[in-house]
Amino acid sequence: MPRIDGPFTVTKRINNNSYRVDLQGKYNISPSFNVADLSPFLADEPDLRSNPFQEGGDDAIMDEEVQEKQLLAEEEDGMEQLVAADGLEAEQLVPEESLAIPTGPITRSRTKALNQAIGKVLSAMNQQETKPTTWFV
Repeated sequence: MPRIDGPFTVTKRINNNSYRVDLQGKYNISPSFNVADLSPFLADEPDLRSNPFQEGGDDAIMDEEVQEKQLLAEEEDGMEQLVAADGLEAEQLVPEESLAIPTGPITRSRTKALNQAIGKVLSAMNQQETKPTTWFV
């Protein structure tokens, strides 16, 4: 992929296929360029990647991710207080919100919380099935 520098102002149209560009003395090359080598500069699009994404990847911390992490930290603090106050096990204090289908994109933290909630529900069901039952005849 060729390197992109600029933006530069076009000073003169030489013919249909070439333009003269003001390089401001920064480069030691000819200021004439073919049209195929030039691309328009759009000031409204600061993202110069060819394929921008909205997934919330690892290369930038987005506001939504920060808020989500703070929310999860607050929920964990609240669960710890409930365990200390009531003396109940952590499996019994599964918030219903973690089992609800999220409306936004599913991030790693949401996936982890959902997997933990499902695991806790399955382990609780397994414990109920393994308890001995008494039969009356």
